Amino acid sequence: MKDYNKSAKTLPFKAEIQSEDAYLFGGNNENEVLEHGLKFKVDWKLGQKTGFFIDQRENRLLVQKYSQNRDVLNMFCYTGGFSFYAMKGGANLVHSVDSSAKAIDLTNENVELNFPNNPRHQAFSADGFEYLKEIQDKYDLIILDPPAFAKHRNTLPQALKGYKRKRKVVKEST
Repeated sequence: MKDYNKSAKTLPFKAEIQSEDAYLFGGNNENEVLEHGLKFKVDWKLGQKTGFFIDQRENRLLVQKYSQNRDVLNMFCYTGGFSFYAMKGGANLVHSVDSSAKAIDLTNENVELNFPNNPRHQAFSADGFEYLKEIQDKYDLIILDPPAFAKHRNTLPQALKGYKRKRKVVKEST
């Protein structure tokens, strides 16, 4: 496994240590992570934040536990982690949505790694709010793991409006 230091974007701006984006050794960006029997292709260099959100591993297991015979929507799916755990948990149907076409490509690659040719999964590149407004489907389980709306205190009021808007749209979709 190649280690990659991605501190330039992930460290708080006031951190008084050197930040950089560089491989610690090696230099190949073809990386695969194994978590609870599922494989994930990870883009350390160009991916969001650190490239893989390991802090969500317990939440992904919860999704697996509650997905049996359910129709699941994974909003802001990024690499598709929650989607794969829903499939592993026996979901009838899993839809993954992200505004980034690159994230959807990575999600689809990861689906093929774990569940080749599986018709239960579909991925869509779309704005999350617009997707929720326009869908006709109803879901039993909706996973919302959006990017941070507020990275600084001065953007908090706008972020709260965004979270309220999201809650309203999701409530109408269940």
